[in-house]
Amino acid sequence: MRRALRAQVRAVLDARAPAFEAARARVAEAWRAVRAAAEGAPLETARLEAALADLRAAQDALARERHAALVTLAGRLSPDARARVMRELERSLERRRR
Repeated sequence: MRRALRAQVRAVLDARAPAFEAARARVAEAWRAVRAAAEGAPLETARLEAALADLRAAQDALARERHAALVTLAGRLSPDARARVMRELERSLERRRR
């Protein structure tokens, strides 16, 4: 059962990989623009604000892509498998908090 679940997860991630990687690249590019704007002398607040707005938009797009992958995966899982995955995610988050 666990192998089947992993196979489903891998299939979803593989299918969404190009869009996810593009979103991650956009966040990295936006972050570089923020750093460049912040390091400029003299500091141009309008340029920095625009770069920060781009970064927020890129981060939102990445979050939407992650959410879409989770929704797609949840739709493919049986109720039992979905509950098991949620329990494992909760445990993982709890371990990270410690």
